[in-house]
Amino acid sequence: MPATGAKGLNLAVSDVNALSRAMAAFYATGSRDDLDGYSARCLQRVWRVQEFSWYMSSLLHRLPGDDDFGLDRVRAVLAANATAPLADLELRLLAAARAHGTPHDDQSLSPIRRLT
Repeated sequence: MPATGAKGLNLAVSDVNALSRAMAAFYATGSRDDLDGYSARCLQRVWRVQEFSWYMSSLLHRLPGDDDFGLDRVRAVLAANATAPLADLELRLLAAARAHGTPHDDQSLSPIRRLT
């Protein structure tokens, strides 16, 4: 699966998570705040996913019209990622997970810590 794939399913799962929390808050307290903010919260995540998808596609695919400068830029970014210290990689993985539509509340853990 490419890094830009499955974003629709990831977004749908995150939307269900956000909506279930909003509904739980409404039925527990009667507050409509989370329900009223649901669309704005989810749209913000959708645009982050779109930006991440475009970014990854621009790194992993050569597009018609790409010039030598663009190719050199991609090589530099990939080289920096390949030689980054583990802490930098951990931050990038966490940012990617959050940008790709996974839940990103205070219960989220670093992807690397989840593996250990």
